[in-house]
Amino acid sequence: MIWQAYESGKTIGQIGSEGGVILKDEEATDHARITLEQARYFAITVGLYGVLVHTAFASSLEEATQKYNAMKAALEAAPKDNDDLYAWCDAFTDRFQ
Repeated sequence: MIWQAYESGKTIGQIGSEGGVILKDEEATDHARITLEQARYFAITVGLYGVLVHTAFASSLEEATQKYNAMKAALEAAPKDNDDLYAWCDAFTDRFQ
């Protein structure tokens, strides 16, 4: 999976879905997106297009960066088969809160 800056990096510094300033925003074209933003807390929001949108929270930039990297790696390992994918989504949301 190849990740690129979402909208060529134009979203950096903008307000994200959780009301914070976007620090990082990447997309695996036509497959998934992951965004890190900072407000009073840090939020990492992922979208697996057509299947899942989930936000996890962190209290420090270090914790947020660790979650961001782990969530991104998990997205890369998402199964393609729908039956397996729905079980994977349940496990993903349980793992990343």
